[in-house]
Amino acid sequence: MIVKEIRSYYKNRKDNLVLRRRFPYQFKLVEHYDSSASSHYWKKIIQIDGRVRKIYFYHHRNKDGLIYREEQIGRKTFERYKGREDKLVYRSVTFNPDWTDKKEKDLMINDNHLASGGTKNKGEAVILKMTQKFGLDADITAEEQVRRTEFNLSKGRVYIYKHYNSGRITTGSETYIRDELIGGDAKVGGDMNDKDAQESQKAQTNKRILEMERRCHEQIKEQEKGALAETNWKLEFEKNIQQLRQNNNTETLFSKILEKTIYDKARDKMKQGKKADEEETLNEKEKDYLAPILKKLGFGNQDLNEEAAIMVKNEALRNLKERLLTRAEIIQRRLETEQSALEAAYANLKRKGENSTQEDEKNYEREVQKCNFKIEILTERASTHYKQSLQKFEQLNERLNNDARLAAINKKNQ
Repeated sequence: MIVKEIRSYYKNRKDNLVLRRRFPYQFKLVEHYDSSASSHYWKKIIQIDGRVRKIYFYHHRNKDGLIYREEQIGRKTFERYKGREDKLVYRSVTFNPDWTDKKEKDLMINDNHLASGGTKNKGEAVILKMTQKFGLDADITAEEQVRRTEFNLSKGRVYIYKHYNSGRITTGSETYIRDELIGGDAKVGGDMNDKDAQESQKAQTNKRILEMERRCHEQIKEQEKGALAETNWKLEFEKNIQQLRQNNNTETLFSKILEKTIYDKARDKMKQGKKADEEETLNEKEKDYLAPILKKLGFGNQDLNEEAAIMVKNEALRNLKERLLTRAEIIQRRLETEQSALEAAYANLKRKGENSTQEDEKNYEREVQKCNFKIEILTERASTHYKQSLQKFEQLNERLNNDARLAAINKKNQ
């Protein structure tokens, strides 16, 4: 029997991995992820025999707009973007890990795969070419916007291409010699004023092109740094799993690997709420509960006459009522939020109508299940709060009636 594919399904992992597919005879590994900020919004990762790694991201990864990254290991890396303010849609860098002939004007990059391999050059590689592509801004004339930039360091050339105007099949392009940009221009003959103006204009152009190159280089280095941090996070996660499989079943390892379900999180939150209520009740018993009210109304800690005692008692009951109502309003607002989310999910599915897919229906069912569970928890919390509010109000009223400083009210009642 020849095994073509091995599938492993996962649940409640902190990296949000849900499916891993191995293709033994293709030396390929494919991993599918649920959307989550904790896993850097990975959607799918494909690795082929240490030669290629492809990472697909969910489109709502708003940190940098990255939606796709492909690493042709030891040769080239390119990325695709969406929704960026600078209109960048594509960027690539081609490099050479063998930099024995490195020159002073060469730019360098840290190749993550070389770095992890522990090579003598610590992962550094010489950049051969950097390319960027930009989308069109409808508010600016097309021919004024850069469509593509290519910094070809191996050829010593810089190419700038502009966008096409509507109805045009040709567009503007510029070519520069990189050494001249860095080292200055040749002498210009003619009138001195014209010469100064030309030199000034060329200097500004050179500065602008070099700034574009510098910014492109810096952004590439920043992306590689971020990609390395994400890769290291994944390696550390897999390392924790290996330790867990070696019977090191510590609670710390479980907390690093497994994500609590929404039901467990809700129960924990409810327990914390009850604990906070108990601590609040304990603190109220330990401290002088009337001290802030007496200070607010301008009374000392002495026995009060009947009118003053009534004022203090009413103020104490009113303060408690406001606190209880505020908490009830918070719970009610959360309930309304979940109900609105439920209605929005239904409206979204209804809007798609016949165009809705099975995946849309599954997402809707998951959203309904999640919202209903939260609504159930919040409803139970509201009911509990109502019962506790009545108890707290009765307890405070009894405490006030037995307080020696309010004896004037008690005598009248007797």
